[in-house]
Parts: sequence; structure tokens; C-alpha cells
Amino acid sequence: MICPGELSTWAERILDSLDETGITTSSVVVWMSNHLYLINTAIGSGFYTNGSGYIEPDFSPNVSGLYESMYVCYYYNKKANSALGAFSSDWTEIEGEKQGKIRRVSRNEVSKTYRLMAQDCRSSLAELIKAYNENDGTTLVGQVLMGDRGQVADHGLMALSDPVSVYHNPYSVISRSSNHD
Repeated sequence: MICPGELSTWAERILDSLDETGITTSSVVVWMSNHLYLINTAIGSGFYTNGSGYIEPDFSPNVSGLYESMYVCYYYNKKANSALGAFSSDWTEIEGEKQGKIRRVSRNEVSKTYRLMAQDCRSSLAELIKAYNENDGTTLVGQVLMGDRGQVADHGLMALSDPVSVYHNPYSVISRSSNHD
């Protein structure tokens, strides 16, 4: 069972890893509480939020990594959409006679970058979900950064029995060890 306090700690770590200051921790917690159907559909699980705000049953490290990756993909897609709009100018450089040059990346370019990141994230996530489903969740071992959601003693960074050899994707919190590639 994942309590609301653990969800808040988890959300804070996600936002910190994304270097995001414009999104509240509570909005991430609400997203995680309300989008359990995504993980349920993807892996055929039965997670739910009880009346007290707890997510039941508890996530395994692999499932928590998959779910966190789902949020990260959502985040990149949201950032791509928010970068578009009426003020998305196409100019990238202004030069004044006495003022010098000013370079600015257009919001369209920022949106394209986030869209590519979202696309890479979704592709990686689909591959991880496929591997999880094909092997009953046993091959997605390695480094799960979410770990046990904030235990100071072991930091939840690495399974000692399966050391990390390579990151699966920079947008994924789950990596594969070399014996599973």
C-alpha cells in the first residue's frame, strides 16, 4: 500500500529530476492517483485508490518505474503542447544597429524538442511494457531510481544482486542489466 505521504515524496523526486518548478507536487500526486488505469491497462494489473488516498496493492520496483515513466511521458507531451500558442514566434534573431544581436529560440522549436522527447519516452516505455508483459515482470531489473520511495538506509538505487551495466533510455527510470539484453 502506498500512502499519500509516500506519493508526495515520490512526486517531489520526479519534479526534482525533471528540474521542474512550475508544477506543484500535489498535481503530480493527483495525476498518479487518478491515472492508475494506464498501468492497469498496460500490464493487466488491478491497482486502485482506496477512500483514504492510499494506492493498493503496493507497487513492485519495476511497476513503480513503469508508472513513473508514464508520468514523464505525460509531462513531456504537456510541455510540448504548452510551448505552442499565439505567441509562438518564428524569428530566432534580431539585430539592431547599436543594440547588437539578440537570439531567441522560437517556442515552436521548444515544442518540437519536447515532442521528440515525448516520442522517445513513449517508444522506450512501450518497449519496457512489452518486456515486462513477456517475462512476467522479471527482466526489468537493474536500477530503479524510485526504489522503495525514500528509504534513507539504502536509497533504493540498486539491486545488489543485479548491478546496472547500461541505461535502457535516458527518459526511463528502469534500466536493464546485461544478462537480460
